[in-house]
Amino acid sequence: MARVDAGEDTLRRYIVRHYRYDPERHERRHVVVAAFDSRREFGACLRAVSEEIERRKTAGEQADPPEHVSGTVHQPGSGRRAANGRLVMRALRHGVAPGPWMDELEMPSNMAVFGASARPGHHPQRGLGRLVRRWLARRRHRRPGRGHGPSGTLMLP
Repeated sequence: MARVDAGEDTLRRYIVRHYRYDPERHERRHVVVAAFDSRREFGACLRAVSEEIERRKTAGEQADPPEHVSGTVHQPGSGRRAANGRLVMRALRHGVAPGPWMDELEMPSNMAVFGASARPGHHPQRGLGRLVRRWLARRRHRRPGRGHGPSGTLMLP
């Protein structure tokens, strides 16, 4: 099996994760089992880990009921785009107005920042910090599950 590093951001990775109790961290979490550059090898590993979990459950060995195996596919550059998204959100939280620097960053597919100008010569960035702070304050106090749209989307007038 051609295993690859799960953190390698220059190629497509098929990552097998095992949701289980982690005694070192004292919590249930997804633990990376392996990463592959081939879908066939990914599927074989996914089936092997799943069969192992089922075997332990049917044999009556100690197994956590929510324990399961899952997989995810990370496209090339996804780690870089996620880091860019976190950078932009931190900047907006601190009142930094979107500018030309933001146009150079490749954003994740679930995140966008929009702005508009009402007339020529109008500089929307002047009032943008206030709008962003107001949006972030509303976002912090909203209740989950109320249908407020994608979590990474910021739409400005």
